[in-house]
Amino acid sequence: MANAAAYDVRSRKSAETRGARRPAEAGETGRKVLLAMIVGLVPLAAASLLLVFPAMRVSRLEIAGRTALGRDEVLQWAALHAVEYLATVDCQRIAANLEAHPQVADAEVTRIFPNGLRFTITDRTPVAAILTTLDGKALAVGVDRDGYAFRALSPDSDVPVLSGIRFEGFRFGVRLPDSLLPVLQSLEALRKADPGLLSAFSEIRLVRKPYGDLELLLYPLQYRIPVRTPAVLNEELLRSIILVLDVVEKQGLSPAISELDFRTGTVVYRVKEGISG
Repeated sequence: MANAAAYDVRSRKSAETRGARRPAEAGETGRKVLLAMIVGLVPLAAASLLLVFPAMRVSRLEIAGRTALGRDEVLQWAALHAVEYLATVDCQRIAANLEAHPQVADAEVTRIFPNGLRFTITDRTPVAAILTTLDGKALAVGVDRDGYAFRALSPDSDVPVLSGIRFEGFRFGVRLPDSLLPVLQSLEALRKADPGLLSAFSEIRLVRKPYGDLELLLYPLQYRIPVRTPAVLNEELLRSIILVLDVVEKQGLSPAISELDFRTGTVVYRVKEGISG
């Protein structure tokens, strides 16, 4: 009987051991099935990529924004690779290429699913014109608020001429000194506020004083008297200048005056040599 009892115990232990192994064996089988599925899906995924990638080859280009650049010029500066795919195209590189164009202030390149790119380009806006020569030809070049001389202007451009600047070896994209930025930015503010005020002056000459400070000499279109001002212009100052010039002209004083000076806030006029005040 003792042997029989021992046999029953061993039999139960053996059965328990077999029962304990079943979940582990089931897990191992599941892993093998999963692995087989993954291995089977790899060729399918590769085949899908082979089908999808050619379909996502960039073949459509849109040009948006405020730009005067033609399509051919945009594509030339974008410098796209011979073959570009939507998933791998470097939009930042293309945008940087476009912003290297002297006329472009900002460029953004975005993907258009499934096979397109959109170039959103913003041109620089001229606030003044500078006179220079390029390839032996005289031309007026537009300068924006940040001091970039970026393109030739037509003769009928309505921006004032900013004179008193000399260039050696001029090229488009050259940037004026930072010291001139306050002048340019005040011109931009005036154009936005009241373009008619600036149109009353044909030329704004930069004058560097002996100790380095900058001032301006304004030449009115309808009056014969130049006006000396601080480097930064504003609406109130220009309105005062036009008002004083009008009074001087109506009173017949302009032939005797060589210059009006508005630098101190008090109007000072200088009499021409040989004429007593």
